[in-house]
Amino acid sequence: MAWSDGRNREAVAYHEEAVAICERLGLTDLVAVQAYHGRGPTEAPTAPIIASVRAVARYAWAAPCTAVGLVLGAAVVLRGGTARLRSGVLEVAAAERARAPRFPFAAITFGHVVVARSERALEESLAHELEHVRQYERWGLAFFVAYPASSLYQLLRGRHPYWRNRFEVEARKRAHRS
Repeated sequence: MAWSDGRNREAVAYHEEAVAICERLGLTDLVAVQAYHGRGPTEAPTAPIIASVRAVARYAWAAPCTAVGLVLGAAVVLRGGTARLRSGVLEVAAAERARAPRFPFAAITFGHVVVARSERALEESLAHELEHVRQYERWGLAFFVAYPASSLYQLLRGRHPYWRNRFEVEARKRAHRS
């Protein structure tokens, strides 16, 4: 289409839009992406089903961690915070009056739940926290061991345990790309 008739900028724009849509839908393999866009082989009608199964598996794998986030999120909401579900992630923000020294971070993620000290902190840290959601989807319950292990490893090497933690480094890189 646009590639063949010299409209490369238009084709690049279509491609970028398609990639963004596929990322939101969790379509990661080429057959699923092609099938979604109607350009895949006709024998690929199962691609959307496979993508759905993979999405369910990611949620199930992260579910024990999400349960922890739901408990924390419920406590924040009971103290006047707000909650909304967006793109499969529960976003919870503490009420302004609830911001206390006991909330030492801008936001924290457990599975598919992001809890922030305020609406503003939630918006400012969301790209970073969504990378943590993806990490929970990959690591599942093992993330509860892998994250502190990475911090301990950095600490033993004389480095900062938060800023050099491999999961935090990945999240910062992803947030800067967004």
